[in-house]
Amino acid sequence: MSASRYDIEIEQGATWSLTLSLKKPNKLPVDLTGYTAKCQIRKTQDEDSDIIAEVTTEVQTPFTSGVIALSISREVTSNLDFNTAFYDLIIKSDDDKVSRIMKGTVTLSPRVTIWDDEIGGSGYSGYSGYSG
Repeated sequence: MSASRYDIEIEQGATWSLTLSLKKPNKLPVDLTGYTAKCQIRKTQDEDSDIIAEVTTEVQTPFTSGVIALSISREVTSNLDFNTAFYDLIIKSDDDKVSRIMKGTVTLSPRVTIWDDEIGGSGYSGYSGYSG
């Protein structure tokens, strides 16, 4: 079985998350008891390419629900600097069976607004209101 393709967009400076529900062909959930998941974003599709980000992965309980949660904190997305990159998601059973279940491109949507705690400031005091 080949990995499903799903392209994602990450907003720079925002928490990113995605919840997946893995289903068998008969539409029942995949039992993920004993499985772990791993996901990385890289500059190219080459496994020797630099890792841009490690995605936090969590196989959700109950494991029989087939749910995997993916996330990247705003602290990590704030420091991302790329246009397009690549990722895949693999799962590994406790008996070392590895399956690549999802792959795709990652597009970074650059931010405009920055939180004060990211620039070390105490707040912008020059705002006097919008006059349109």
